[in-house]
Amino acid sequence: MTRPAIFYLLLAALAGLTIVGSLVLSSRNQMDPSFGDGESYRLLSSEFSDAAAPFGTDGVRNELYTFLSRAFVGTVPGKFFSQIRVFNSCLAGASVLLLGAAFLATLHPVDAILLAWFAALGLLIPLTQYVAAENIFLTLFALSSVLGALALRGGDLRYAAATGLVTGLAYLAKPSVAPALGIFLVCITLRCLSLELRRAGKSGAMGAVARAGVPALAALVATLLVVSPRLAYAYGRYDGQFSYNHSSHVFWVENWEKCTRYYMDCSPAALARMSPEALPTAENYLRRNGFNHCVKRLFSGVYLRLRQLVLPANPASFLRSELFGTERSTVLPVRELLILGFLAAPILAVLAAKNVRAAESLLWPGVFVALLSAAYLFAYAWYFPIASGYRFTNTLILPICWLALYAGKSLDGVRCHWPAGRPGRALRLVICALLLASTGLLLFDPRPYRVVWQTF
Repeated sequence: MTRPAIFYLLLAALAGLTIVGSLVLSSRNQMDPSFGDGESYRLLSSEFSDAAAPFGTDGVRNELYTFLSRAFVGTVPGKFFSQIRVFNSCLAGASVLLLGAAFLATLHPVDAILLAWFAALGLLIPLTQYVAAENIFLTLFALSSVLGALALRGGDLRYAAATGLVTGLAYLAKPSVAPALGIFLVCITLRCLSLELRRAGKSGAMGAVARAGVPALAALVATLLVVSPRLAYAYGRYDGQFSYNHSSHVFWVENWEKCTRYYMDCSPAALARMSPEALPTAENYLRRNGFNHCVKRLFSGVYLRLRQLVLPANPASFLRSELFGTERSTVLPVRELLILGFLAAPILAVLAAKNVRAAESLLWPGVFVALLSAAYLFAYAWYFPIASGYRFTNTLILPICWLALYAGKSLDGVRCHWPAGRPGRALRLVICALLLASTGLLLFDPRPYRVVWQTF
């Protein structure tokens, strides 16, 4: 069913609102944009300002954003940061257009607009205040997850190749997308193998196995087409390593203080000077701390990361500080309630239409998103003592919410712009009201913001 033009006009208006809201937030935000990685990005952008493509920039700070921000390096530091905020605002508006188009193509139009609106207020606008690659990575990671889930629904070769292309771009934004690619390749291979074996029967099992690997191969080739120039550059520059990435080395360090003391320089030359016992490896970490410590670090990190997903930054003073205090620390103070609202969509769809036969086609997309979320949750949990910011778990929110709304659309079986059933429609009206109220607060409430990097 084609989408009426009104929904695309709403999406364009939402992109404009994202840009305006980001600029309004910049005028009221009390935080210094050079905080965190801002100064590092500025210096790297200056060093690689003549790069013709994002393949020749330094891999320490996520080359795609470094490449894009190189246009602003000819100014003094203060002007650089003011210009980069305007650039970030436009980048967030473009992200809303890309995400909204993907959502409109796959969800009920009302759900698509609400999810894009939520992404703008709850995820993208706060990140525009800082010089960082998170906005680009969050957008590309979500698009890659959506395309991957669609490829898994029917083993579609085109969606698999598109997943590889977008994943390659996400890798240039942040190499931490690599585990997601591995999970997708395993899932699409198993999915296609089950489909081919079902069609061929026992007599054609060998041919089925060969055909089952085609979508995975297409995704891998598409990814390599995007990232191979970057990998070749890094391999030659970093003495046989595909990346000189600080974060990947400090993954096996106890805390941030130890990172700053011993491992800020993780170049091949610096690593070669270390004793074998001092290298930041999993084996050395286990030898120093023992198995029980590793288990405790992992599961305490899981608890803290889950808490970041489901609770506000300051739950004890939520109403007082966010709604009635003298300043605000988040743009969307009811973000957690909205996430729960999106997750309720498939439950209400089943109650309304009972179209449970569609559940079988959702199995592999559900398995993919579940494995993706679990893998990154455990990785971010382990990484918590090094970097505890909310921006890590924020990348998981859109794939999870999109899957819930997509499952709701598939299960209710209704081909219209609204989901089936009065409870589902009432839920959307409540979500819309909360988003509208938050938008009003952002645009017209004169209280200052204190958007903290660790909160986003």
